[in-house]
Amino acid sequence: MERLPGFRDFYPEPLPDRDAWSADLRQHIFAAWRNTARHYGFREYDGPPLEPLDLYTVKSGAEIVGQLYHFTDKGGRDVALRPEMTPTLARMAAAHDRHYRKPPEVVRHPPTLPLRTSAEGPPPRALPVQRRPHR
Repeated sequence: MERLPGFRDFYPEPLPDRDAWSADLRQHIFAAWRNTARHYGFREYDGPPLEPLDLYTVKSGAEIVGQLYHFTDKGGRDVALRPEMTPTLARMAAAHDRHYRKPPEVVRHPPTLPLRTSAEGPPPRALPVQRRPHR
């Protein structure tokens, strides 16, 4: 069975062939990135992979629904697979705004609040897979 388009498999060493992606190398790169980010005062954060659909439609409008993986859960809530971290970070900061300096500074990759924060990994979007060079 083939994997879904736009996704990668990461194999343990030894790799099954030359074109396979190494899970060990990926972890090494992420560990180096985390250590460098911590060295410069950044703090890691994460959020749930599912968010309320309204979190995205309030700012971007109903047209974004066609770009998201979304569904109605068993509780009747419209939820979406998180396509990016910015709205999640904004929701997290708004929920506990009294704990942060004002005004918060937010910078993309890595995002920055009074605590410098960082996150990893590509978020999913329900868009056609496009060929692009790997960097």
